[in-house]
Amino acid sequence: MIRSILILLLVGSFYLCQAQIISSYSVSEDTISIGDQISVSYKLIAAKNVSIQGLNFSSLDSLDSLVPTSSADTSSVPYYAEIEWDASFLNFENKLIPYHLIQKADQGNKYEYKDTFLATFWDLGFFELLHPQILLDSTAADTKIMRMETPTVFVRPPLIQNTDTTSAIFPIKDILTTEQSFWDKYKRYFLLLALILLGLVLAYFWIANKGREESVEEVYIAPPKLPAHEIALDKLKKLRAQEDWKKGQVKSYQSDLTYTIREYLENRYNIKALESTTDEIIRALAQNNFDSVHEKDLKEILQIADLVKFAKAQPAEDLNEVFLDKAKSFVLETKESHSVTETDSDAG
Repeated sequence: MIRSILILLLVGSFYLCQAQIISSYSVSEDTISIGDQISVSYKLIAAKNVSIQGLNFSSLDSLDSLVPTSSADTSSVPYYAEIEWDASFLNFENKLIPYHLIQKADQGNKYEYKDTFLATFWDLGFFELLHPQILLDSTAADTKIMRMETPTVFVRPPLIQNTDTTSAIFPIKDILTTEQSFWDKYKRYFLLLALILLGLVLAYFWIANKGREESVEEVYIAPPKLPAHEIALDKLKKLRAQEDWKKGQVKSYQSDLTYTIREYLENRYNIKALESTTDEIIRALAQNNFDSVHEKDLKEILQIADLVKFAKAQPAEDLNEVFLDKAKSFVLETKESHSVTETDSDAG
């Protein structure tokens, strides 16, 4: 590292005497897991007598892996890495930064420009950073640009560690029966009586208004909505029966699993879980009497599913069923305490 800096300074001092430009990159890390973020630092040194119009960083949108990660793609259309850059470029169209807007340090007979960008890589492979296009004034057409060797970033798959879940399996307990209250025992009869009375009232108004030739709007009584945990447990039971992960449909299975958990959170805690990220969901639950002991399992279920859907990760086959068990346990442990139904004992 020290040797590279000395060479850069030596070559820089030589070329700047001849009105040259030196362009170089450095990165905070050269090996990361997919989805991780690194700092990319860019440095440009130019003599004051060189007329530069701007820097075009759009080449950073065209990075391709130096080593192909798959031989299955035979398409002739080039595929570029999916990289999420920070907001530094958002104020400039096509990542073109006019030189007069760049904050430069005055170094005697030269200018020095430094900037750091944050990048999140969502593809696997070896990626070499491409130098920006340095736009020169027509009077500086003969100016030579020295582009230093750029670093290579290796993006590897996430490390998924299998956990032993056998110790967490407990014997099946008998179903507890509770004595029904007067309302629970006879509420169906009261509801039936209410429906009959409602029907008689509607019939009365219909007969009373029949002679006036007025149209009577049809009254629709929506069926009572099931509790949030009953809906979730029923869907988890269907997912277990389908066993899509054994058919190679891991991404579809993970999507259905996380949708079921997000839908349950939205119905149970009245938050916008279907439209929020994992971190936004955790923050919203913290304000809704959510027990933090369940936070770890919830994060693990949602984050692994995000890696499968967006980062093309492939968890071990037994983990798919493990997360299904965790999802069921999470629903049973966080359901509303007064909503005890037969569905709880039948699910799974």
